[in-house]
Amino acid sequence: MYAKQFFILILTVVTSVSMYAQGEQTPFELPEFIIEGKRKPTTIKVTNVSKIAPSISKPLTKEQLDSLLQKEEHRNAIRSIPTFILPERPTTPYDGFLRGEFGNYETPSIEGGYAFSFDHFTCFALGSYEQSSGHVPNAQFSKLDASIRTQYIAPEKFYIFGGSLTETQIQFQNKSYSFFGSPLRQNRSVNNMSATVAIEGSFEGFRYDGSASLQSLGLTTNGFDAGNTLLNGSLDISQRWEHAMVGVGSIIDIQNLQQSTSSFIEASGFISFISDKLTLKGRGGFQVASPSVASTRTGLLLDGSLQYSANKFFTFRAHGRSGLVQNTFSQLLTANPYLLDTSAIDFTYDKLRLNAAIELHPTTSVQIQLGTQFASTNRSIIFQRNANSEFTPTYEDATILSPYGEIFIALSKKIQLSLQSSYTISSLADTSGSIPYLPEFRASSSLNFFPFDGFRIGTTGTFMGERIVQKGNNTTIPSFFELQLDASFTLFKGVQAVAKIQNLLNQDIFLWEMYRERGIFASGGIQWQF
Repeated sequence: MYAKQFFILILTVVTSVSMYAQGEQTPFELPEFIIEGKRKPTTIKVTNVSKIAPSISKPLTKEQLDSLLQKEEHRNAIRSIPTFILPERPTTPYDGFLRGEFGNYETPSIEGGYAFSFDHFTCFALGSYEQSSGHVPNAQFSKLDASIRTQYIAPEKFYIFGGSLTETQIQFQNKSYSFFGSPLRQNRSVNNMSATVAIEGSFEGFRYDGSASLQSLGLTTNGFDAGNTLLNGSLDISQRWEHAMVGVGSIIDIQNLQQSTSSFIEASGFISFISDKLTLKGRGGFQVASPSVASTRTGLLLDGSLQYSANKFFTFRAHGRSGLVQNTFSQLLTANPYLLDTSAIDFTYDKLRLNAAIELHPTTSVQIQLGTQFASTNRSIIFQRNANSEFTPTYEDATILSPYGEIFIALSKKIQLSLQSSYTISSLADTSGSIPYLPEFRASSSLNFFPFDGFRIGTTGTFMGERIVQKGNNTTIPSFFELQLDASFTLFKGVQAVAKIQNLLNQDIFLWEMYRERGIFASGGIQWQF
């Protein structure tokens, strides 16, 4: 019996590789100065396979959230502003949707999706397209995104994989835009294709969780072609031992950019202990990374987390890590679309990264979180602009301290309010001043109002403090307050009128030096759910 288990364990390790999945960048997603690596796409266990409309993402329950947090042992970046999980919305009876809008700057957009399921199989298909003539000369753009995602729960009759959850995703993205802040007015087209398979399940006491992905990214900038191919894999295998779960894990990234190659490899062991009030998790291992233009990096991974729930009103969370951080060209391009296409790849090393927070939830209508994050790193990623307004990543030693707070209040069934703020003190080892593009203070608020059934009004306000743009000097981009309004009104069953206004105060908003975001933007349209 044990020989058979050992053979299956070795076979699974040898044949498993995994993926890296990029998150979508929203229009007002402020760039992070440290790129965060993710081992693989988060998998949410499916308890039933009833039809779910892809248009409305359902907030996670506390149990699902806890399962996700347990998988985030390699989360590296200091988060921008913490976010609570809002109360659940009822499951929609619709299978698909189609949404069309038109806004100023000649900006049409269309988005659609459909979900269907049978037996143990569920499929989600999503697609969207948007284009605009731009808010300033040479600022035109277009975006196309299409994906198919499936979930399959294997029947128990399947050997080894009975009861396992398998997720696949095939995605294609195309983005065309211009460097409108550059004197060269470069035009760029980006094609990104990826295919992913992820699986989790258990067999004869062993639990396995792994995935595999291949990503191909090509970009053309003023006729110059660059390509990036990424193969990514991870696998965790664990087994219960007394009152704990123990296991081993591995990660491998191999990417090729032009004529250079970089890689990241990690082998680790982990243990977790979960009781009614206390959860302890620890992981340790060895890391080897090969940058594209530097010598081999090695690291010792130490990662631990603690969660203590004293009662239903109070929770304490803490997480700390030390070790290398994954980094890919695709991550850099997502963080900064004006990235120089010959940028070098190196790997941040967390000497120490800590995050501790107290969560107070006196009632189901009130949630409060207070926390502090600290990071001391080698080779943090810092973006610097050149004379052509292209951005090159440099790798600098940095220290960051960031206390934060957040409150969510359901004033009534019709009014929900949330407030967030953070204050950051940062420094670079070789210069005076803070980290470029990282503000000292930022805050946001949101209010959702449901005056009557079928009608919703939402407003979001974001304040971003002044930021320096070049290390070692006092050149800054100004602070701004960005106000957004959006509304939806049900015309009749399955059909809604939608409208939104962004940058209502017409602020001068710069996410990157020389690149001013659009002013007041208004759009409206129709959403049909079927």
